[in-house]
Amino acid sequence: MNRRSLLASGALVAALAVSSCSTFTANDQAARVGERSLAVEDIDALMANGQGRQHAATQDASLVRAELTRWIRVELVEQATGTTDTAVAGTANLDARLSNGNAALVAEMPDAGREMYQAGPSVSGTVCLGAIPVDPPEVAGTVLAELESGMSWADAAARYSADPGLAGNGGVVFDNQGSECVAIAVVNPDLIGPAVEAGVGHPVIVDVGTVTALVTIRPYDELSGAAQLVLAKTATNAIRWPELLASADVYVDPRYGVWNAVTAEVDPLQA
Repeated sequence: MNRRSLLASGALVAALAVSSCSTFTANDQAARVGERSLAVEDIDALMANGQGRQHAATQDASLVRAELTRWIRVELVEQATGTTDTAVAGTANLDARLSNGNAALVAEMPDAGREMYQAGPSVSGTVCLGAIPVDPPEVAGTVLAELESGMSWADAAARYSADPGLAGNGGVVFDNQGSECVAIAVVNPDLIGPAVEAGVGHPVIVDVGTVTALVTIRPYDELSGAAQLVLAKTATNAIRWPELLASADVYVDPRYGVWNAVTAEVDPLQA
């Protein structure tokens, strides 16, 4: 590794070292993942670049642990995906490397998002809803029959929706942040319950208060690419990351804390 300390690291070590002789170590490794390590002398460079070029010795110990956590996570994902970048270049670079590594993990599991979503909200915890409110309520039966005869959801929304917004966007339900997929826990159970029971891609007629609507959990192939990517990342986090953590060989010098393989964070060392 090409190691270059931007600032003297001695002050940082002194600031973070604990008084107990049982936890002090002369190891020059601040952290190690597998065969790759981060030298104590690199901590100042990491902190200076990642925390506005302030001397690392002035930083709260929790910020140092946060930077070590970032570095360890990057190493875990890069080693899993075969990346060999070992440069220390600050938080922004670590974040970019972690994002690229996660994308590589997602690419290794191209069908994970689809499989998780199609297994239903009880597995994915997510729903991507379509809705066609109708007025008068009697129209609902006609719409359902048209859908079962092959009319597309978007065409049915354009023709029958009593809500101009849903009529114009193909009957896709977005949340306040513009996301088309949301956690099932935040959806009105009276609205979503029948659709969950019917299964992905099977529309149902639902009465909620004074509103009658056709509701469906939209098929995976009708979701936007952005929504599919979010689902893929969720599936990867649920499947691949626990595997990485379970098999990880991670060491953190006790001067800085201890690695928590459950939360994937560097925790403070308990006295």
